[in-house]
Amino acid sequence: MTMRGITALFLVALTTLGACSQSRKSISSGGTDDLSDAQQICAIPSNLASRAVNGQAIGCFELRINKTSNEAVLTPVDLGFDPAEVSYRVLVYRKGDSRPQVLKNSKTKQESLDTTIGGDITLSAASGDKIHQYEEWHIELVKNYDSNGLLFDVAVSSGILVAAELISWPEFEEQ
Repeated sequence: MTMRGITALFLVALTTLGACSQSRKSISSGGTDDLSDAQQICAIPSNLASRAVNGQAIGCFELRINKTSNEAVLTPVDLGFDPAEVSYRVLVYRKGDSRPQVLKNSKTKQESLDTTIGGDITLSAASGDKIHQYEEWHIELVKNYDSNGLLFDVAVSSGILVAAELISWPEFEEQ
């Protein structure tokens, strides 16, 4: 074998080892073992019906969490509004909490979301929180109607409720 052949073989071996190493890193830093089953946020609980349009959900979302990266992936499945006109936000509660945390888009660092059907939104847990400990998930519009029927910006927990669910993650319960 020539020197050129040995060099080529060496480069191929290095490339293969590098690819294997990257694969192991990917699996150990948040692979499929840490990804939850999909959960649906598509309803309005009766105790929150007064915050919804006619007491009904106007959107449906699929939610997965990754415990290792401490993030959630929210995918709009159905929207009864145009997020380009009125954006929405995600509020979460841990067990026993009375005040919500507003989750931010991991990429844009924004609380206000305008992702349409089929798009994925990666949400980061609030500082010091663990994503799998949030048990109540609310999606609300950032606006509401005044007495004249005009939309105006509202404070957190005051927007029109799009959908809300109690969600548990039994596959990630603390041992």
